Amino acid sequence: MIINRKDIPEDAINILAKLNDVSEGYLVGGCVRDLLLGKRPHDFDITTKLRPNEIIELLRKNGYYCYGKGIEYGTVVAVGKYNEEFEITTYRSDSNYSDGRHPDTVEFSDNILEDLSRRDFTINAIAYNPISKEIIDRFGGINDLNNKRINAVGDANLRFKEDGLRILRALRFAIRFDYEISGSTKTAILRNIDKIDNISKERITNEFRKIFSYNKPVFNTFREYATIIKKIIPEIEPCIGFEQNNPYHHHDVYLHMLSVTDLCNTTDFCINMAALLHDIGKPNTYTQDEEGFGHFHGHPKKSLEITEKVLKNDFRITSKEYDKICKLVELHDMTFLASEKAVKRNINKYGHEFIEDWCVLKKADRDDHMFPNDKDVRWYPQVEEIKKIYDDILLNEPCCTLKDLQINGNDLISLGVPKGKEIGIILNDVLNKVIDDELYNEKETLVSYVENNYIEDIEKNL
Repeated sequence: MIINRKDIPEDAINILAKLNDVSEGYLVGGCVRDLLLGKRPHDFDITTKLRPNEIIELLRKNGYYCYGKGIEYGTVVAVGKYNEEFEITTYRSDSNYSDGRHPDTVEFSDNILEDLSRRDFTINAIAYNPISKEIIDRFGGINDLNNKRINAVGDANLRFKEDGLRILRALRFAIRFDYEISGSTKTAILRNIDKIDNISKERITNEFRKIFSYNKPVFNTFREYATIIKKIIPEIEPCIGFEQNNPYHHHDVYLHMLSVTDLCNTTDFCINMAALLHDIGKPNTYTQDEEGFGHFHGHPKKSLEITEKVLKNDFRITSKEYDKICKLVELHDMTFLASEKAVKRNINKYGHEFIEDWCVLKKADRDDHMFPNDKDVRWYPQVEEIKKIYDDILLNEPCCTLKDLQINGNDLISLGVPKGKEIGIILNDVLNKVIDDELYNEKETLVSYVENNYIEDIEKNL
């Protein structure tokens, strides 16, 4: 593996040059891993034996703006000429992790190997000096990169006891790079599942955001480590291994949800979460007919109920994200005709963004179904047609919502409509006429319609 120096920002090289003039410094962690893989990193982390105050003094003398970031942990941030930030951290030697999250104490070190030995995985425990071109790889990280393997540094059991989040990080790296988690590391992960209880909901949510941001398949990893997923989302456990006994499904409920998540093929966190949870209520609604076929009548409502619980108890997300995920789960089984009027009405009811997201989830759900013959698929919404109609509507600057109308409440008031609910009733009637192509969305036409159909009656009742 060869590192291309052109992939390293000029400021990073200059900072390292200044550190090496008086001491030593290395690129370290994920940026070295990505450089070795031929990828340009987003962030460049630097480590040195210099103490934080010495780092700040040195770099300020050389024209860099610096500030402390978790300075008690030895981290300083230097800002480059293109406003790119570089974290520079003093070599550290961590002590025990009594709470399973944070080291009891942080001691600075003069030894790069000691610093590397405290890191999580071998592929993240490689240091590189672009000035001398020295690579320090004491724990076999390059070999693991070549063999597509996730290995903990040193004692795997100890690494996960120190910080339970490393369990999720192992899964994330396996997904991101399509690597296998080594046997000893897997054993240590399963042995320390209880350490997940020590992880904050914020950190768990952040790991899921990162996992979904790669747009890489989660199916194999989430299937192999289902015990981890159900530890994080206890409500999902009944879905694991729950056979659907239905000719339209070839997966159990859990594997179906994983497959749909992958088939969404998106980096959108909310769509992926909705896919992961959309059928979580199925085990609670299962019935069998006389032929032994399984049915799940009312499962969207139950799935919504459980999803609300999951999002409140197991994750930390914004209210907007909560609403979006819940709405997708609630309506994932919704059907409507592939017609312009039907699409416009649903845009009006749910909004543009929802219809676009619903199409992604609905197509993925459809694509994981089995249809023995062409007739079987007729009952399923023709999502491709709906999406095409939706795209055509957008191109033609449609009138699908009240804000798209060429008249508004103020216009109605000027015509003599009193303030109150009557305004909303009239505007919705006008909108429906426009959607049904009974009225042209032009102000004069809409005003004339209101005058002819409402004003006379309103004046009589005054």
